[in-house]
Amino acid sequence: MSKVFDFIDEYLKVLNDTYGMLKEKTDNLNKELDVSCYKCGNCCKDIRFAVSITEILNIYRYIYNNFTWEDINSVLLKANEYNNSISKALQEKRISEKDLVEGKIKFNETTNSLKLPCFFLKDNKCSIYEARPFICRCFGYSIYLQKKKYIVS
Repeated sequence: MSKVFDFIDEYLKVLNDTYGMLKEKTDNLNKELDVSCYKCGNCCKDIRFAVSITEILNIYRYIYNNFTWEDINSVLLKANEYNNSISKALQEKRISEKDLVEGKIKFNETTNSLKLPCFFLKDNKCSIYEARPFICRCFGYSIYLQKKKYIVS
């Protein structure tokens, strides 16, 4: 089992090194384009996106090393409320979770009417900022692929 944890630690080190390079690039781009964060938390008050298993492991490790039991309980309560809101929306629209999981219906179409804040948002700040997912690190930019090149706008 130790080899598995060593592999995960090595993998997360690569992820965090990549995040470090991304931060350097986005900091430079922010200066060049005069992009500023107003620290209002609005970007996290209506979220609907997926994160990878690697990001989940990174978040888990961060929580394990930095959160109190009270913090963990607060996040779990928010996550449960989030889940209940989604389940209620599915029931109201008569959509089965199976259809959602199998991709017969899109998640965002199901939850458009919901305003679901990130359950890591605390006092308008990200409580997992150092371990936040890639999508959060790129907030403020539209990133798309054009002619095999990533374009940031």
